[in-house]
Amino acid sequence: MNTAVMQYRKNMTQHLRCSRTTRKKLMAQFDQCLAPFLDDTPEPDSAALREAFGTPAEMAQVLMSEVPHEETLRCQKNTRLRKMMIYIVAAVMTLAFIGTALFKSRPVIRTIDTVIVTEDGNYTEPVHKSIKNIS
Repeated sequence: MNTAVMQYRKNMTQHLRCSRTTRKKLMAQFDQCLAPFLDDTPEPDSAALREAFGTPAEMAQVLMSEVPHEETLRCQKNTRLRKMMIYIVAAVMTLAFIGTALFKSRPVIRTIDTVIVTEDGNYTEPVHKSIKNIS
């Protein structure tokens, strides 16, 4: 297959809205239709392919006419769910990144209280020492 045929097949595949297994079956069916055409025209250009089969979108629509409507709806639903999951994961990752950046930019101040206990049981007032730690 030359580049024009591969490009036509790629464009047509993008217009097929069905499961991967059904898409493979439809592409095999298209390849069976394509074989006699390639015997007659060994190196077709994109214009010859469009003249013989129509645009990739039209050919995909012809092939999709054989797919049950329920499968098309199921595929669209799965695509919507995948997109929604991708958006949710991206939002969570963005919020986590922003939260981490804000948390790390704040200085942390820690205090150490030191109490000295004498032998007779008395103790001194706590001495506060601050340690400023910038993370």
